Amino acid sequence: MALTILSQPEEITSIYSIDGDNLAFVLESTESALCSMKYVGDLYVNGNYITTVKNSPNLVDGKCVMIFNRIIEDFISSDKNTTYFQTSTNSYATYSVIFGEETDGTYDCSNGTFDILYGPSFSGNVWNGTIQYGEAFDSTDWEMGNNSGGADFLTNSPDEQTIYITENSQLHWLTGTAMGQSVEVSVTDDTNTTTIYYILSQSAVRGQVSSIGTGPVDINDYVIDGIVRDQGFTIMTQSIIDCSTVTYSVQLREFPVTTTTVSKIKYYNVLCDCNRFTPYRIVWLNKRGGYDSYTFRLKSTRTITTESKEWSRYLSSLQPDDSFSYQVGDRGRSVYSSRAFEGVTVVSEWMSAEDHNWVAELFESPDVYYMQFGPVYIPIVITKKSVEIRDKKGWSNRLLSHTIEFVYANERVNQRG
Repeated sequence: MALTILSQPEEITSIYSIDGDNLAFVLESTESALCSMKYVGDLYVNGNYITTVKNSPNLVDGKCVMIFNRIIEDFISSDKNTTYFQTSTNSYATYSVIFGEETDGTYDCSNGTFDILYGPSFSGNVWNGTIQYGEAFDSTDWEMGNNSGGADFLTNSPDEQTIYITENSQLHWLTGTAMGQSVEVSVTDDTNTTTIYYILSQSAVRGQVSSIGTGPVDINDYVIDGIVRDQGFTIMTQSIIDCSTVTYSVQLREFPVTTTTVSKIKYYNVLCDCNRFTPYRIVWLNKRGGYDSYTFRLKSTRTITTESKEWSRYLSSLQPDDSFSYQVGDRGRSVYSSRAFEGVTVVSEWMSAEDHNWVAELFESPDVYYMQFGPVYIPIVITKKSVEIRDKKGWSNRLLSHTIEFVYANERVNQRG
């Protein structure tokens, strides 16, 4: 026996790609010409045996391709952030495959007894991100601790965003090496004074997806929880982001804190002025496997759509005075079933081309929410079927905006007729 793995996935990779090619194994065996030979792969996910896959050799060269993405997808979903340093346990998985050959040891099937002889194995991690067609994928771009220039958070959002003092936000990331993690928050106020704080801390293992709230409300809540310290490691007791804050930045640091760059930096420009219209902050599962959020601040419209089923009856009946007539107030048509759905149309402010392309991702997302203060995630379904994505080339494209239409994922509760 000589079973060889000719190619295999990266040790850490995303789960979704074209045809699952990033989770493909190419196998070769010196026994591929034997009777009814099968390549065997025993799959384990999160330490548990799941299934055994058996494939026949290719008739041309005896090689075999095994792909496990569809099976492993069943064990991965996603996690919205609800607290500081949250391990997104549903957003990633570990898996391993033990490969073998099943034959009866003959070329003419004369033995009649088929046995499996096991050989090489592979172990890896996957998370709920995507690899797009033609995209050059390098896992170290996303692995915190494995990128000397600082890894990307699991988002395609611009590095600079605008956020209201009353809003929540979140960032997700993938740990490349086992390390202690802390978040550095650098706050600049209206006197151009910058103060650095740290949110401490969590130990993480390689391949783990983690998240933390990064909105003004989130960070100030962490102060209340007693986990925010200044550079002298004094525990903060007062809000560190308020209406005197012009901007603040967030980046991941190793803990104990070092000068080593772990992540790229995200900047948030803080607004405190009143909204002219009711703001709708929309949260969606993005292409990288984290959750993004954006607030639509211009005019919004609410619509109630109903579906009713009726039945009718004769209105007249025998009356107490022996006449055949009706009484005013009797109903001829009655609604016996009524369903109602609430829909909303919201409009964004004018956007940069970078923001415009980023927010367009929410139209593709399978998991979208309207975020209320708390944060409370109200599930919604985007009903607008297409979106126009433009850049700012040409005079006619100078102003970019998005309009989205959605309905709440749960219908309104009505009485029966």
